[in-house]
Amino acid sequence: MTAIAEISIEDFLILSNEMTSTCPADEIEDRAITFVKNEEWLIYLVAQLRDSNKELITMVNRKLFSLVKQLDKSILLRMRPFYFEKVERKFIEVHNHLNATRQARHNLVSPTAVSHPTAIIGADSMRIIYEPGMREPLRMKHMGNVVIGDGVNIGPYAVVHQGSMGSTVIGDYNHIGAFVNIGHSVKTGKFCAFTPYVCVGGSARIGSNVVIGMGAMIRDNIKICGDVKVGMGSTVVKSIDEPGLYYGSPAERKGDWNGEW
Repeated sequence: MTAIAEISIEDFLILSNEMTSTCPADEIEDRAITFVKNEEWLIYLVAQLRDSNKELITMVNRKLFSLVKQLDKSILLRMRPFYFEKVERKFIEVHNHLNATRQARHNLVSPTAVSHPTAIIGADSMRIIYEPGMREPLRMKHMGNVVIGDGVNIGPYAVVHQGSMGSTVIGDYNHIGAFVNIGHSVKTGKFCAFTPYVCVGGSARIGSNVVIGMGAMIRDNIKICGDVKVGMGSTVVKSIDEPGLYYGSPAERKGDWNGEW
């Protein structure tokens, strides 16, 4: 791979001073800074750039250089890539700098949604980077919000974390049971049920009519298609793209599901 010179964060901030906000790679905003840490995120970003005229500055994992240089020139011009080692840590430094004095977005909750008094909507999320030798862990300042749809019911001691930069979205007519934890930037479809003690990792994408059994764990950054039931105590560690019944650790497809719950 061709050697790539990496600029300092200070120089990067000077070069990108016309950009005043940050955004996730799968929810791009015009004239913002985003980052890409793996090939999947690059696919998200390119798909959005093809469907819009938005312009960004993108902090990119150096390991993706050979893939990025193959993109169409029109995409590259609007993506404006800069390459970094440890790109997520350096993006968080930039993000925290740009948002040091700003307030997070306000939550948007449907008037038909109901939550128990002990539930927490919009908890400050945990996105922390630590490397040996650091004086202290680096915590990302979360600037997003929570959007709660119509007819949602949230039970006792459930926690729905705010988005890192965009929104955590709970779709219409979801049921979130007691002690459920929904991580930052999760997005769910309609008619989902998260039974007690379920934990959903940050940035997971969950389709409509999905039921997660008691105590199941859903890994961060994965996708679950619609019409899926996950059995009690299961551990979902990779994306699910076929409807059906899944259980086990790791969860595997065990058969069809009629969609009733």
